[in-house]
Amino acid sequence: MMHLSFSDTFDGFDTWVLESKIVNHMTGNLGRKSRVSIFAVTGNGNGVAGFALTKASIQKAAIKMAKNKAGQRLMYISRCKEHTGKNNMVM
Repeated sequence: MMHLSFSDTFDGFDTWVLESKIVNHMTGNLGRKSRVSIFAVTGNGNGVAGFALTKASIQKAAIKMAKNKAGQRLMYISRCKEHTGKNNMVM
């Protein structure tokens, strides 16, 4: 996991890259084409979070796209006792 700090800022929000990998596919004309896949989560620590999965040919561009897309897909997650998400565990 790496913590991001680029020029695009969401005040009060932190963004974390949870997965970064190189993906390849074969084309008929060009052979093997490589891209970078990034899964990022952004949140404010108070129940608002968003996530995104993006692909680009350059890693820095993929991280920036994932950060911006996660910021556009924010959702509220209800919290229990102001520190954790609710879950329905049955034992």
